[in-house]
Amino acid sequence: ISRERAERDALAAEFAEVSHRLLTRGITPVLFKSAGGIPYRSSNVDLLVRPTDMKAAARLLEETGHLRFPHYREDHKLLYRRFRGGRSVICVHLHDAVSWGRVLILPGDDVSGRSRMPRGLGETGAFRGASPEDMVIITLAHALYETDQLRLSDLRAIRLAVSEPGFDPAQVLARVARRGWTGGFLSMLAIVEALEKSLYGASRLPPELITGGMESLPRARSFAGRSASSLSSTHPGRLPFPMPKRFTKGN
Repeated sequence: ISRERAERDALAAEFAEVSHRLLTRGITPVLFKSAGGIPYRSSNVDLLVRPTDMKAAARLLEETGHLRFPHYREDHKLLYRRFRGGRSVICVHLHDAVSWGRVLILPGDDVSGRSRMPRGLGETGAFRGASPEDMVIITLAHALYETDQLRLSDLRAIRLAVSEPGFDPAQVLARVARRGWTGGFLSMLAIVEALEKSLYGASRLPPELITGGMESLPRARSFAGRSASSLSSTHPGRLPFPMPKRFTKGN
């Protein structure tokens, strides 16, 4: 525990320096994949800025000793790592949109404009987090298009987001429909609902989020039934919950 706390504190200090320097240049950093900011135990810190701030943010990182990995090429993203004493101390994945491959999930201006100051900011420096509605979209898109699995951290992020006062299911469904992946999104929700009931006994998902189109999407409804039937309180779902590529890449 003491070792992990020390690692967490060191990462928080490194990120505090990054976020502070960005703010001094008028750039708002958004930790858009984390429900609670730091601690952030991913392989890298996913940091989003507005598209108009991308070049300035990249230049600032390079000026402060962050090395760019030029072999990493993906739309809307740059990858940086900083070393101290020959050891990597922080890896920053800089984004100007939420996307995977050529699939654009949410424009960076939209995510930044709707972002909020997270609770318990503490010593990590000033940054913002994604809105609860965007957090649900981003978490499920990441599981569907990137990892092919739902993790315990994904369930936690979704359960926290939908429990926020004023959470708006209609806005979530509208944003998903605008990008054309309603079927895949609803199928993912069906898995989340089944996993929640299996592990916790009940789901926190608002009913209008689940039913907001499921009836018109036979594929989503079919996948929901198969997922739910494979999980129960006597045979709870194991996490991470894997999903076949024929499903994830078909959506």
